[in-house]
Amino acid sequence: MEIDEIVSLRKFKADTKKYVKRLRERQSPIVLTENDDAVAVVQSVEDYKRLLEAVAFLKLMAPAERDIQEGRLSENEEVFDRVIKKLRNGLGKPQDA
Repeated sequence: MEIDEIVSLRKFKADTKKYVKRLRERQSPIVLTENDDAVAVVQSVEDYKRLLEAVAFLKLMAPAERDIQEGRLSENEEVFDRVIKKLRNGLGKPQDA
């Protein structure tokens, strides 16, 4: 996602409808400034939802990345064997050794 528009807060307030339309069309945020300093970023709801999904995904991946970096890895077959054993125990079936 690129930021390709920087607008003063005063201009944004004066023509909010125009800028909201641009947000929907361009799918890129607008940086709002006040006295030449960035004070806020405005984006469409769709872009905001995508951003939240990306952050949630990264939060889920962080523990896995740490495991990889620290060498806590398992072979696929070993993992599937453990899962099958847990499922069988949970369903009351005898466990294979």
